[in-house]
Amino acid sequence: MNRAPSAATGRVEFVGSGPGDPGLLTVRAHAALAAAPLIVTDPAVPEAILAVASPDAEVRSAVGLPSDIAGELVAAARAGRRVTRLVGGDPLTVDSVVQEAIAVAAAGVPFDVIPGVPTGTAVPAYAGVPIGSVHVEADVRVGVDWPRLAATPGVLVLHANPSQLAEVATGLTEFGMAAQTPVAVTSSGTTTRQKTVELTLGTLPGGIGAGLGSAAGLGAGAGEVEGPLVLTVGPEVGLRSELSWWESRALYGWRVLVPRTKDQAGAMTERLAVHGAERALWVLGYVTLVLVGSWRMGRLDRGALLALSAAAAVVTLLTVLWRARPVPAPDAAAAADRCAHPIEAAPRASRNDSRSSPGPRAAGGAARRVRRRCSASRYV
Repeated sequence: MNRAPSAATGRVEFVGSGPGDPGLLTVRAHAALAAAPLIVTDPAVPEAILAVASPDAEVRSAVGLPSDIAGELVAAARAGRRVTRLVGGDPLTVDSVVQEAIAVAAAGVPFDVIPGVPTGTAVPAYAGVPIGSVHVEADVRVGVDWPRLAATPGVLVLHANPSQLAEVATGLTEFGMAAQTPVAVTSSGTTTRQKTVELTLGTLPGGIGAGLGSAAGLGAGAGEVEGPLVLTVGPEVGLRSELSWWESRALYGWRVLVPRTKDQAGAMTERLAVHGAERALWVLGYVTLVLVGSWRMGRLDRGALLALSAAAAVVTLLTVLWRARPVPAPDAAAAADRCAHPIEAAPRASRNDSRSSPGPRAAGGAARRVRRRCSASRYV
């Protein structure tokens, strides 16, 4: 029961951030995030979603067991704060977040739930795979019943890490699913970095390794697939040739320099995104404008202009390479332990006093930088 708050009690909002594309953030979620003074976010929520928050918002990473995170939420609410618990996908479809919500309710703290677009339906749609009205979704990272899953009719939507592809193939084929069953493996779903590779259950075990790029037999472009994956299993994968709309756009995969300031680049960025392109760093565009303008006004000679432009290009290239580095997959053992851990009794306020009064964060964009060391706290 959602009990009535006391005069000194704040409120907890469980907000779904959707699967990754900022355009899929709901209107209500956008408003809640923009007004949030304190955000406790899944580490894997993209920076583009967190950019909606106010520069003055305090951002914390949700790391630990569900009982630990719930204790932090309860402590902040009892201190009179409004807490936004930002969750990837849809909050009440994530088992660990359901446990958090139950613990918050048991502590007598008022809360709201703002649903988000579920990852399990959005990613196959962006990959061009229709899952229809009969489908089953499961998270391999926290353990599944393979005999029951293999016998389930309809499309399977599985969440897994690259290191678990052999487990998926073995678990399904050993209990009756044909090795020729098509599989679509998608990484970075619904973002401009989305990559989908079509395989079968028989070729799926080749994906074992730190990333799919080290595997044999995955086909051209597989090296770009990495990180947490969404696997869509079933004959419907064959319809991608007709329904693939996101990855087939004219400029998909391009990174385009927009020579405008950050405030001026909005309209152009939106037009590029419609055609699948990703805007390159706006800082380089601004630097380019300044350098060319200074040269035209005679403040720089041609040699200085070329030298500074080359330096800016090198810095940008290094930054792009750093942003494109492989992301380690979450620890499956830690994920299973966290999801299966029983909820403890609601912690006493004194136990979390130190958590409710953290030191001040830097203003502006620095306040939105979230530490990504632990992704085991997010299960979609």
